[in-house]
Amino acid sequence: MGALDGRIALVTGASRGIGRAIAERLARDGALVAVHYAANTEAAEKTVSGIVEAGGRAFPVQAEMGGPGDVDTLFTRLRSALAEHAGRVEVDILVNNAGEQTAAGLPPEEITPDRFDRMFAVNVKAPLFTTRRALEMMPDGGRIIGISSGLTRFAVPEQLLYSMTKGALEQIALHYARHLAPRGITVNNVAPGITDNGSPVFSVPEAVEQMSQLSAFGRVGRPEEIAGVVAFLAGPDGGWTTGAFIDARGAPGLGWGPHRGAGRGPAAPAPTRPPPPTEGLTMADRPVHLVVITASVREGRFGPTVARWFLERLRADPGLTADPVDLLDVDLPDRLPATDMRDRPPEADATAARLAAADGFVVVTPEYNHSFPASLKHFIDWFMAEWQAKPVGLVSYGGLSGGLRAVEALRTVFAEVHAVTVRETVSFHQARERFGADGRPLEPDGCEQAAKLLLDQLTWWALALREAKEHRPYRA
Repeated sequence: MGALDGRIALVTGASRGIGRAIAERLARDGALVAVHYAANTEAAEKTVSGIVEAGGRAFPVQAEMGGPGDVDTLFTRLRSALAEHAGRVEVDILVNNAGEQTAAGLPPEEITPDRFDRMFAVNVKAPLFTTRRALEMMPDGGRIIGISSGLTRFAVPEQLLYSMTKGALEQIALHYARHLAPRGITVNNVAPGITDNGSPVFSVPEAVEQMSQLSAFGRVGRPEEIAGVVAFLAGPDGGWTTGAFIDARGAPGLGWGPHRGAGRGPAAPAPTRPPPPTEGLTMADRPVHLVVITASVREGRFGPTVARWFLERLRADPGLTADPVDLLDVDLPDRLPATDMRDRPPEADATAARLAAADGFVVVTPEYNHSFPASLKHFIDWFMAEWQAKPVGLVSYGGLSGGLRAVEALRTVFAEVHAVTVRETVSFHQARERFGADGRPLEPDGCEQAAKLLLDQLTWWALALREAKEHRPYRA
């Protein structure tokens, strides 16, 4: 017998990430799980089918939270589904996991009344009234668990609004805990830290290494580890814990920085400051990840010098991570598949995974014969979905034209693969004469400003498109 046999659980935002792991764990422990989702039907059905295939019981229930009638819609559909699947219309366990966060945060001065209202509607109003409605169906001895955030425990100005909503969620638990104690209903919060939710950034070793240094364990968390904490609170052994804030961040309070563990050897040098928090609730919680492509493969090429300089500029921004791809090191067959890119050889799949992990791209290209190198065109043609609905920044170099004719030619090519090139560029006229022996521009001020403008535009587009794809997947 499982610890939750005969129990019914509602997990909001359960189609992916931490919510999915919680649904899977509660089902494995014996509960019948209502898998709530907002819009991604395919992901919700995948969660449900995975639970069923593993011998558990689950069903999907759809409702978009944060709008008029959201909670009414959720519970109307939930009651109908429970009558069909459970034989009783009750909820023993409620996990308030669904939430929304503006991509990569929001500076305090950019908080508007509309943004405030939207985030509080999804992250505070919805779980409050979901809790109220669930209590009408919850027998004595029930469990309510909110998924909060480690961001309520330290200052990140760009996360002010999001942290306020999570702080409010914690207050809901605190006061309801006392209110419901006479009924034996416990109310608690679990706060994840940086957790690998399957987002592409977690396939980038550089990003993972940087994020890992925030934990005393020297790694990022796993969704099933958060689910394990929730399972304890939801089960019979959690009956004496209520009104609690359970810190599941991987012990960042013990000190971030180089981690030394038995048998691990010397730690990597610490970064000058911790990277932006990435919690794994949504893709919005992570930094913008850019793949920087060095296009030239010609002998005696100057491209690596320009690329190294630009990568220095990029890595100086703590909100960005980079994965450099040098086409000289990419071995792709000369012959393309006929139509189906799923037939790619393993060497192409490895590169595809790196491109898929990117939020955007920077192409460092020379100008050859009024255009860009054939090696770059061949590289672009080998992939399709990996480019789609992502921004591309162009850094060019050459003779009198500074590579700008290559830039204009690339704009039409990237449009064909459904990528968007940003307006600003960085170009170096007579490039070899403009760099010193140290690989840096001899007159850096203008170059630095041009790079900043390009990265600012790339970041805006990357965040905007990433947030848009969270709500509505792009279909070419």
